[in-house]
Order: sequence, then C-alpha cells, then structure tokens
Amino acid sequence: MGQDVTEFGELIDMLRGIRGQMVEAAIFLPWDDGGFPVTQFSGTLREVEYQEKSHQPRWVLRWVEDGEGKPHYPEVAIWERRFLRAELSFTGDADEGLAEIDEPRGHNMFLKIYSEGWIVDLISYV
Repeated sequence: MGQDVTEFGELIDMLRGIRGQMVEAAIFLPWDDGGFPVTQFSGTLREVEYQEKSHQPRWVLRWVEDGEGKPHYPEVAIWERRFLRAELSFTGDADEGLAEIDEPRGHNMFLKIYSEGWIVDLISYV
C-alpha cells in the first residue's frame, strides 16, 4: 500500500533524499500510465536543483549518465504549479520508509509523480 503525497515541498524533500542513489526514470503521458513510456533512463541522481526561468520556476532532476548512450540528456523538470499529487511506496515493510534500510537486503523506493500533462515514474535502488 502506498502513501499519497499532496504537498509539493514534501515531494522535493523526498527527491533530495535520493540524491546519490541509482534511480530509474520513466516519463508517461497521462492516458498511457504504465503502458509505453515517452522516454526512460537510469543512473545516479546527482542534482535536485531549483531554477527560476522567466515566470515559470521549476525543479530540475539531473542524472549521471549510465553509459548506455541513450539519445537524450538525462534530466527531468517538475513545476510546482503543474503538480497534482504523488504516490510513494517501498519494498519491504511500509513502516520502514526512508529511515531504516537493511543494507544487506536492499530497499527500493517507488515514487510516481502526477503532473498536468505527464507522469514521472521513479524507482530508487538503495
């Protein structure tokens, strides 16, 4: 069972918490959620950066490329004004959350961000 995230600030805190982790990203159109992604990539999430560009400030997530030579720059932008909600879930015990991770077993975080126009599906491997 997942947890609903409705506060944008809480989402940004979660994203900052997975910097330095291996993260897979897939971008879906709203009518194709879970179907075929528009794009997908993976690598180490290196930045979660606030950018003020004109009248549309945004948060940009940037990845260290994983060497597969995909034909696009590995980054995703998220605008607060377009944010609708997010769903957060984990492998293992849901009460563990981000706080306690059993290193030998590993722990995966699944974060699906719903925005106007697209869905960002992130899997973080710890």
